[in-house]
Amino acid sequence: MTSSSLPIDITIEALKEGKLILVLSDNWYLLISLSILIIFLCMNRKNIKYGDQKNDYIPELDPIELGFLLNMDQDLKRGYTKMISAEIILLAMKGYLTIEKLSEKNSIFESDRYVLIKNKEIDDQLTEYHKDIINRIFHSNKTKVTLDEIKKEAHLLNSLPEDQSEKEKIVNQSLTLYFLFEISEKVTKELEAKDYLTNNSHFKYYFGVLIKGLMFIPIVLIPFFLSTIYPLIMLSAILGIPMFLILFFFSNNSQRFTLKGLREKDRFNNLRYKIDNDIDIMKDKTNFELMLPYSIITDSLNYLAKAFNGFDYYQEWYRGTNSNNLNTMMIISDIDNFKKELDTAIFGPIRK
Repeated sequence: MTSSSLPIDITIEALKEGKLILVLSDNWYLLISLSILIIFLCMNRKNIKYGDQKNDYIPELDPIELGFLLNMDQDLKRGYTKMISAEIILLAMKGYLTIEKLSEKNSIFESDRYVLIKNKEIDDQLTEYHKDIINRIFHSNKTKVTLDEIKKEAHLLNSLPEDQSEKEKIVNQSLTLYFLFEISEKVTKELEAKDYLTNNSHFKYYFGVLIKGLMFIPIVLIPFFLSTIYPLIMLSAILGIPMFLILFFFSNNSQRFTLKGLREKDRFNNLRYKIDNDIDIMKDKTNFELMLPYSIITDSLNYLAKAFNGFDYYQEWYRGTNSNNLNTMMIISDIDNFKKELDTAIFGPIRK
């Protein structure tokens, strides 16, 4: 070994010479890095199990609030269509609108079109989210809207960069992602008021991201500079890189959530497994309608269909191509297709 050798070269040479114990003894700093990682991974994760609530499928939260709660640590845009779909289904079941599926045939194939029909005006029984959604679907005094029209508005928004007045009009009256940004603060404050999020949760979230980012200094940078004095400690710096990435991307930024919020996230992230394993679900219209919007939010539609298999469901809020009296498998299949069509309308055909 020469004095001019790089720390990494000295470490590799020492390992080649079988001096593993020497290398490990010089890398005491790994214990510090590992301790930091363990602390972040364990932070606020204890006591968040929901306990014995086998048949408790319905939260006190509105579907859009539950969607925010479940997706806040990820990308809210991923859950946006599910939130809007669940709210539209909920509004239909409450009698404010009807969903109608029309099948169109041509010489090659058959395609489905979905139409939303307004049944009554908004009233004080609705939440602010519901009022906003109805006003944005049936803006300009409309009483009937197709998903093709919603798609057209989304495309117009992308093709009018110069016409600001027209662009603002579409932004303020459509179901595009601008609506998600508009209600984000409102939903967050509501979740804080209901004790699912801590106060000033936005600030705490970004502060948590900053703190996790700063952990790059003790986990990677400090052992790197120490290696200029103690060359063998370079191994700590190298192993610190994957440890920092695990900490940053996989540790829970849980200071944003209260204990109640963490329990609710845990409970509804596992909803599909609860439905699949519950043989005592009461198969009646009320229970089905209560569970349906939240099954959309949690990607549990297929499990709900399996749980209610064989149950004939009569409804007035959905008009299929054949009959209102449908097997639950059929209507859930149609609702899943409706969600996909709405996703295409809002985001465009490229989105998967």
